[in-house]
Amino acid sequence: DVIDGHLHAAVDRAVTDDDAVGGLAASLASWSADYPDDCRVMAYGLLRLPDQPGRWALASPVERMVALVAGDGNDRDVATGIVVDLLGTVTYREMARPLISAGASQIDSSQRQEQQ
Repeated sequence: DVIDGHLHAAVDRAVTDDDAVGGLAASLASWSADYPDDCRVMAYGLLRLPDQPGRWALASPVERMVALVAGDGNDRDVATGIVVDLLGTVTYREMARPLISAGASQIDSSQRQEQQ
């Protein structure tokens, strides 16, 4: 899978950083900028998890991220929370890019109603 490969490459870049969390954050920010459609698929996959537990296509690179962060002295639950936070941040930021680009104050009320 292409997205799987993109995420594995992001982990590969982060592995070389002395600060696992900082390196992963920077690598994921780069990933989201380079592959914005991946973020939409990531969000969709996360939304579908309750319907398909244990069958998430992107589990392999995410597991590598958790192992990387856990290897930096964090217990596994903390590492998982950090990875979820990082993925959520970059995914949400990319999906909200049109809002950011337009400037929140410039969106008229009809557009706000459509988004709700």
